[in-house]
Amino acid sequence: MQQIVGHRIHQSLQAVAERPQDTPLKELGDRILVLDRLLDVQNVGAIIRSCHAFGVNSVMIHPTGCSPLERRAIRVSMGSIFSMKLHHSTDFAADLQWLKDEGNYQIVATANDDDSISVRDAASSFRTRGVMIIGNEDQGIDREFLAKYTDLKVKIPVDDGIDSLNAACAAAVLLFAWGNR
Repeated sequence: MQQIVGHRIHQSLQAVAERPQDTPLKELGDRILVLDRLLDVQNVGAIIRSCHAFGVNSVMIHPTGCSPLERRAIRVSMGSIFSMKLHHSTDFAADLQWLKDEGNYQIVATANDDDSISVRDAASSFRTRGVMIIGNEDQGIDREFLAKYTDLKVKIPVDDGIDSLNAACAAAVLLFAWGNR
């Protein structure tokens, strides 16, 4: 079996599934989590699981980011990916512009910048229809996108000596504050 599937088989189980079709941008829900160039497959799976836990059921993925439909991401998400509406962006800038202008979404970005608002203080400013962008594990959100598309920048206050949280941990905290519950 390992020769056929190309990897070690966990718990003697293997499944074949049809890849879900992407959801058109216009059909995503009122809360959309955007993964901006995330590359760690385990982070992506954990973030999808947090989305499911906190009532966010739509995810947009940057063209160069890891797909949540990767085998390991599916496993880490504990199958939560199959309850999500996914949109794999092919033109990230155009999709963000559409969400902002045509979709009338509030664009919330996560950034450890001096002018970012603590997520505690920002929670009352979150609108019902919104997009939250989680940035790349190493570089954060692209600075051009931050400047051009963001309506609100938020950060998680952490103790001195800690630069930032792991992307999956940060996403869980932010999704809890932002979720529909």
